[in-house]
Amino acid sequence: MNKIVIVGANHAGTAAANTLMANYKDAKVTIFDANSNISFLGCGMALWIGEQIQGAEGKI
Repeated sequence: MNKIVIVGANHAGTAAANTLMANYKDAKVTIFDANSNISFLGCGMALWIGEQIQGAEGKI
């Protein structure tokens, strides 16, 4: 299993997470950010709506 760390959960960070989770189903993706929730720009919403995360807290 690949372990991937992303620093920053704004647009680029959540887009990277979305791409990684779509292409590497067995990877464990961890995101660190100064805020307590993920960005809910277009890519953050895609993660939630696509049920890749459970909500604004970013829990998988």
